[in-house]
Amino acid sequence: MRNRQFSILEIIAILLVIIGHLNSIPGIVYTNIYFPVYGYHMALFFFISGYFFKNLEWKTLPKYFIKKVKHLVLPLIGWNIVYAFLANTIYQHHIVNYFPAQDYFSVFNLFISPFIYGDQYLLNLVGWFVTALFFVQIVYGIIFCAKYKIPDWAIAIVLLCIAVISMHIDMSSLPDILSVNIKRTCFFIVFFHFGYCYKTYLEKYDVLNNILYFAIWGLLLLTFNKFSPSYIYFSAYGNFNGGTWQPPVFISLIKPTSSYMGLHTNCSSSFMNPHLSFIKIGQ
Repeated sequence: MRNRQFSILEIIAILLVIIGHLNSIPGIVYTNIYFPVYGYHMALFFFISGYFFKNLEWKTLPKYFIKKVKHLVLPLIGWNIVYAFLANTIYQHHIVNYFPAQDYFSVFNLFISPFIYGDQYLLNLVGWFVTALFFVQIVYGIIFCAKYKIPDWAIAIVLLCIAVISMHIDMSSLPDILSVNIKRTCFFIVFFHFGYCYKTYLEKYDVLNNILYFAIWGLLLLTFNKFSPSYIYFSAYGNFNGGTWQPPVFISLIKPTSSYMGLHTNCSSSFMNPHLSFIKIGQ
């Protein structure tokens, strides 16, 4: 049976993505100023995915890889091919004019571009998340099998340092397919690990009052935004808009963890008390 609380958490993450793309609406603009969703909204999805990660061994790793290819990569490529036909048809019949004039059915657009920026057909950009999730899950599976007796808290520290460093390394000399995916994987994998650690070690202690959780979450975001205004991470392109060396870079990584404190499972479930149809959206 699917975890009901995390279905609600997924709804919240989806709504945050929508809010992040509605900057032209006055109320949304102020929301993004004081609670900038680009500081944590995509990382929240990786936290959720990490929560559902199951223990792996070397002997089960190949089966794990094949499963991820079947569930993530093949559907993405299949949809990209379908979308190419739709975009080409719409453009050729002059129904809309915002699709770029390009070779819709090239090998690059159909099979390579989805693993870079994913914007080969403009409105299909959202597919970048699928490839990012695939690489994070595969790399984390390898790390999990290879960690031996290294404690998870030590792995968390290492992954956190890698995430911070990756935000400031210039990878422009590398091909886009490498630089973008390396940046995304290095940044998001720590939140995937946070999700796994939360379920394994912390969830049983997660008993604070709901109102207190949301108060802590709100105060942390306001405080962080005070000292690091506009420090956000543009996930699709792996870009961080901070300087080369700035203490607030660490805050940009703490933002997601603070949101998890406020939008945790039990709090979301009892605070929102949604109908079944609302749960279905998250599923």
